[in-house]
Parts: sequence; structure tokens; C-alpha cells
Amino acid sequence: MSKISQKIFSEILEIDQKSFKYSLTPKTLGSYFSKFHLLTIRKNKKTIAYAFHQIKKDRIFINRIAVSPDFRRKGIGTKIMNKIIKKAKALKLTKIRLYTRISNVRAITFYQKFNFKKNKKIEKYYPRGERSAFVLEKKL
Repeated sequence: MSKISQKIFSEILEIDQKSFKYSLTPKTLGSYFSKFHLLTIRKNKKTIAYAFHQIKKDRIFINRIAVSPDFRRKGIGTKIMNKIIKKAKALKLTKIRLYTRISNVRAITFYQKFNFKKNKKIEKYYPRGERSAFVLEKKL
């Protein structure tokens, strides 16, 4: 990893650890860099939000998204979501999809502001904690 890549890696790992009860291990985060696309929001040369995603057929699938706790409720989540939507439209994709724990009411409420709809519920999706997930989807 280059210096900037190592810096971004460390910043994203820190955000992830502060954002999720079941955060990514450094090894798993490393695999995300090789498997998924990454969008970031940076302020003063520091990563304050990120979104790992995949492009699948007609849609973007959001694998993981987080905003640094110090920058929440300041429009940063909206900025990164707008970047994802803009990218999907530029690629002429028709949907954006993600999974979230059914207990994550704050996230569900946030996504619903962007017209994501609950598509279905998946039992035993997550390996730990609250295991059920909602599939949320936005049509473009």
C-alpha cells in the first residue's frame, strides 16, 4: 500500500470501528479494497465518510457505508448517498440496493429519505447479533 492508501485504510478502519458493533477486521477491510469500489468524503485531507459498493448488472449494491461519528447529523451521509446516486445515474443503472439489520432504525429512516423501499426480509443474514436484514432498494 502507498502512504496515502495506508492513511485512507487507517482512517476507514477507525470510522468502521466507531460506527459498527461488529466492525471489520483489518484483514477483511483489506479484502474490501480489492473487491469493491470505494467512494469517500474527505475534509482537511482526512476521510470522514466512506461507501464500499459493487456494480451488478443493472444496479449498485452498497456493501458498507459509514460516517465518522464527529461528522454525523451534518449532511455528510446525504453527500455520500448523493455521490452514489449520481454514479448510478451516470452509469445508466436502474436501482441501488443494500441490506441493513432490521433493528437499525436510524439507518432505515435515513435510506427512506432517499426513497429506498423495504423489498424483503432475510432471516439469518448476519452471522452475529441481530441476524435478520431488510433488503432496501431505490429505483432510479
